Amino acid sequence: MPSFALRAILAALLLSLGDDVLAQPAPAEDQRLLPYVAPGQLVDIGGRRTNLHCTGAGSPTVILMAGSASWSPIWYKVQPVIAQKTRVCAFDRAGYGFSDPAPRFQILSDVVDDLHAALNAGSIPEPYVLVGHSLGGIEARLYAQRWPKQVVGMVLDDTSPAGEGLIEANQPGFDAAYGGVASYTGGLLHCAFLAANGPLDPSRPEHKDCMPPPAE
Repeated sequence: MPSFALRAILAALLLSLGDDVLAQPAPAEDQRLLPYVAPGQLVDIGGRRTNLHCTGAGSPTVILMAGSASWSPIWYKVQPVIAQKTRVCAFDRAGYGFSDPAPRFQILSDVVDDLHAALNAGSIPEPYVLVGHSLGGIEARLYAQRWPKQVVGMVLDDTSPAGEGLIEANQPGFDAAYGGVASYTGGLLHCAFLAANGPLDPSRPEHKDCMPPPAE
């Protein structure tokens, strides 16, 4: 059975998530967003850095894992509430937020490996309560499957049921196939960053992939 402290933390998580905090747009003047405009703890995981935004103190450590196309600022309402009770860290996948890009598109197992390496290299103390939204929920379950002794609880918010194939049947190729969702999103973000610097030159190799197909 979970300890009283763990039950209190899980209750706070459920209450904060229950207010639809992930879906609410942030007013421009919301001061809670300010801590996310700069890197948190940039952890070297072997030639590239992963961003962990950690606040609060105590145990267990809550790890926040965002959904597809999202990164640490998505937790700007949730994280301060949890930080009042215990240590909490938001995690940015490779190429998202302030994390360095990976040398290739990542599948689910790559993301989980990065998180495990970052928690170790950043000396983020166990045990962990994993909080996963959408795609992050599947990654959280994969993490718990691989390192069960590190995990004392999970909160899954609007998580894809497709993860059942990974967890229950332990399909060896499932994470590679489903990871295409994150890869596709990463490609869109890359195109958005290129476009932010001006019109994309047709001579660039990315032009074909970043431009929409012609209307028929």
